[in-house]
Amino acid sequence: MFKNLLCCCLLFTTVQHAISQTVPAAQSIPYSQDFSSLVATSAVYPAGWQGWQLNATGPTTFFRTTAPTSNLNLTASSTAATTAGGVHNYNGKIGILASGTNDPALGLVVNTVGKINIVVTFDIATIRNLYNGSTETRRNNVELQYRVGNTNGTFTSLTGSIYINNTSAQTTGTTSRNGMRFQYILPAACENQSDVQLRWVQRDSSGAGSRPSFAIDNVIVCPAPIVAATVIPACNENDGSISLSVSAGLPPYTVAWDTINKNGPVFSVTAATKNASHPYFGVGFPVGYVLDGIQGKELNLTRGVNYTFAGTFPGHPFHITTSAAGGSFLNEVTTGITNSQLQGGAMVFTPNVSHPALLYYMCGVHLNMGWKANINNGQLTGLNISNLSPGKYSAAVSSSDGCITTLTITVSEGISPEPHPNSNSPICEGETLELIANEGDIFNWSGPAGFISAVSEPQLSNVSIVNAGCYTVVATSGEGCTATDSVEVIIHLSPSISSFLPASGPIGTTVTLSGNNFSVVDAVKISGQTAIPVILNNTSLEFNIPAGAVSDNIIVNTADNCSDTSAVAFLVVNISQLNLKLFVEGYYTGSNQMSTPLQDPLHPTHADSLIVALYDSTNLAGGPAFSVAGVVDVSGNVLLSFPPAVIGNRYYIVIRHRNSIETWSKHTQLFSQTTLFDFTE
Repeated sequence: MFKNLLCCCLLFTTVQHAISQTVPAAQSIPYSQDFSSLVATSAVYPAGWQGWQLNATGPTTFFRTTAPTSNLNLTASSTAATTAGGVHNYNGKIGILASGTNDPALGLVVNTVGKINIVVTFDIATIRNLYNGSTETRRNNVELQYRVGNTNGTFTSLTGSIYINNTSAQTTGTTSRNGMRFQYILPAACENQSDVQLRWVQRDSSGAGSRPSFAIDNVIVCPAPIVAATVIPACNENDGSISLSVSAGLPPYTVAWDTINKNGPVFSVTAATKNASHPYFGVGFPVGYVLDGIQGKELNLTRGVNYTFAGTFPGHPFHITTSAAGGSFLNEVTTGITNSQLQGGAMVFTPNVSHPALLYYMCGVHLNMGWKANINNGQLTGLNISNLSPGKYSAAVSSSDGCITTLTITVSEGISPEPHPNSNSPICEGETLELIANEGDIFNWSGPAGFISAVSEPQLSNVSIVNAGCYTVVATSGEGCTATDSVEVIIHLSPSISSFLPASGPIGTTVTLSGNNFSVVDAVKISGQTAIPVILNNTSLEFNIPAGAVSDNIIVNTADNCSDTSAVAFLVVNISQLNLKLFVEGYYTGSNQMSTPLQDPLHPTHADSLIVALYDSTNLAGGPAFSVAGVVDVSGNVLLSFPPAVIGNRYYIVIRHRNSIETWSKHTQLFSQTTLFDFTE
């Protein structure tokens, strides 16, 4: 059967044109005509039908699309012996026979108002055929054409050549030879129209001699269901599925599935000592059949599907039987079987209509080794079918008014993705978890604390212990195959510092930290120097400022490399800082600002360099006790560092500048960790 989708629309109205072409009354759809009520002796066309003359000089080698020139009467009681050209009543079908003076066409007019997705279905067969391969070699073609409206215009060719007579001769009777069925969807131009004309025409194709005649029968014109199929491939041998969605046409819909020649699953068969899961445990022979790893597996088999049983089990000949116990071959099923009484290799069983609804797979020697094989007709009427192996499936979807849409759907052999999920685990609290799935097109992640994501590489920031655990991803390939895998995520406790006391001190100072998760801390660092902590409790610890440390933030570490850093630095008192306020003579520009003679583009606020010396009041003649260089900024501020030896002692502060007079503080100044002095006061 051909199931092409093309369009065919012809147009005929009830008007008698000046050129003697009659267009019959349009017939409402859904419309069907099998000509069963047309008696062989009738010369009257059924309602909506008309024969036409395309050209009185006979056919050509191309299909004529010109408007008919006149009507042709229906010739009654015609057979394959009838030689006159024209339109013929072939006893239950109407046909056309071309001649040297006739190029006939057969037309039908339908009304499609309010209808869409119009389908035309019909049979074409050969009635008269004189082909003998020598003196009679004529072979002609048939085409379907359409015209919209009741205008006397040209027709549109829809299908091209869709049928040709074969080489099987027939010169008597009205038997349909080389019959074929065709189905076409009309174009949108034919939808919602009061007159759509369909006509069948023929042409000379090849050869010479008498022309064949062609019959049209079983014509159906109706708004067919629009069917869309969602296909999931068979990713694991027999887990494919097809889901149909139907629109247009008149609901409710029914579906007939063609399951013939479909390859079903391959069952792996072994023999093993029965356990409690076998239906015949404790009954009959102690060894039983194991199918796909399941003891005594109950089978559900569909008629028309090929099932393979493969394995090796010497001494236990496997066969299909009507016996519920087995132990012999008296009730063996032999139809639909290849390689029965299997002890090694593969047996194929194809259930058919001759098989009862309940069979068994059993051993022909030992009792009760197998179990049931239920036989059914499959999922013949549902919009959805599942458990499909790779292959082609045909669905005929019928609307309640009898219009049918037939489609062939391929279930491919899919390949499941291998996501192999991974992560940057182990990580610490507060860090960002990074997950990754390596293969797939669509992803669905799930995990602890309600985690979900639909991307291949999700991230979760600022994690905590509640986010630890198993993360599962369902990866789906572009063809619909899925695979599930998971990855374990480890999240370690991270310590956190909230405060510390004291804020400063010399080397060796005992510092107390407050915070959380200190029970896992194994080291404290400051400026790269490590101290061993004393854990007081989970929220408190102590440590001593280690030798070599300088002022810096405090870091706590765990054995799992989790850490936290204090928000502020601990000030290690190993220097004395002198904050001076001064203006250099000649640079002062007013408003507490100086010019910038250094003109340093990297430090535009630097004014000029100077030297600051400290003189011990008890040894003024001996030179400065300490002397450092510094840079004063345009606001008159300079910060200078002196060794800790100055702390607790008094010194004169002396300023030396290349363009200024050396300037001394009026009095000695007591130095501490931080000392302030303002020369402008």
